[in-house]
Amino acid sequence: MVVTYELAPLPKSLVKLILECYRDKTSLKGVLGAEVKYNDAKIFVNTIYGKQAQFPVHDKYEIDEFGHPVKVVTTFEEKEKQLQEANDKFSRTTYYLWGVYTASYGHMFLYNGMQIVKNDVIFCDTDSIKYANRRKYQSMFEDYNYQNEDWLRFVGKHWFNFTDDEINELYFPMTKDGEIKPIGNWDCEIYDNKLGNMIGTVSKRSKCYIMFYEKEGEIDVKFTVAGISKSAIKNYCLVTICKNEQEVYDKKIFDKNKMNKDKQEAIRREVGKFRIEDENGNLDFIASVINFFNSDPIIPCEFTNKMTKLVNYEQKPHTYIDAQGNEYTMTNTTAVYLIPCSFTLNTMDVTDILEEFLSGNIIIDEEEIEGSYFG
Repeated sequence: MVVTYELAPLPKSLVKLILECYRDKTSLKGVLGAEVKYNDAKIFVNTIYGKQAQFPVHDKYEIDEFGHPVKVVTTFEEKEKQLQEANDKFSRTTYYLWGVYTASYGHMFLYNGMQIVKNDVIFCDTDSIKYANRRKYQSMFEDYNYQNEDWLRFVGKHWFNFTDDEINELYFPMTKDGEIKPIGNWDCEIYDNKLGNMIGTVSKRSKCYIMFYEKEGEIDVKFTVAGISKSAIKNYCLVTICKNEQEVYDKKIFDKNKMNKDKQEAIRREVGKFRIEDENGNLDFIASVINFFNSDPIIPCEFTNKMTKLVNYEQKPHTYIDAQGNEYTMTNTTAVYLIPCSFTLNTMDVTDILEEFLSGNIIIDEEEIEGSYFG
């Protein structure tokens, strides 16, 4: 089946809505009293692609006599009908192809950025590249940003008929500190207002890396690991490099008065696990964090804030009392239980084929990448 669609700019109303949310996300960050509006805009911007790209064709499931879900095979004709019904539905949010078409530009920009740095790339994310020898490529990324800004003004004026004031407001919003943040520009993460200057980074793979920062002589770390929150993995790491349990509480990593006995026992069990000290017996913070990161630790369920589900297909009838004191007897034979679960920070090797693709047919030799660790 071949389905064709006209290639054209997205509807102005949708584009303007996205740009308004980007503007609010940029201009309201850190503004006292605007937290709700900022969070709403941030959630919208972060989820719009997923909403746009929702595919309308789905398989169907039926429940058998044992309560098990059974997939029902969908024929080609049924899939074609589902697609047509979704496209014709007045209440639909968007066409799913809009999400794919729009995001493809972001993928192209990311790939072009990789092509600039080639074998100096250390790792990349869906919207960022971390690479060595920053000053070597700084002018190239600046030129790229100038081209992007020219393109933004062109499409704003000729595609959507925005006024100059609307273009400046929507495409070039300012932070509360007066810094202009054009949408789509490459930005430098070498400085963080809270943590200071970035001094190094270590990566396992995409969506699994750490960045070290220094501010006024104090070194801190920022984690990015898909599948677990930044605060959860950082707090566990800090526990494992503390000298003893009391230090965990003294540094206010966790509040002893707000924890149950299981969490306290978990801290006693895990404290100091990956700690490395210098010759004077003091904590070597960077070495300890890297030791933690490279050891593929299994983070216990007491620290992950994650839940997993268990499905019981032979659930026996049981009676419970709700918060209002009402008593209920459940007779359904299927039950789902949510229980705390651990998280494994494992290593996933990148294949040679992917390395060739990312580096423009140049195999990356990690030992030859200047500054791939620090600097």
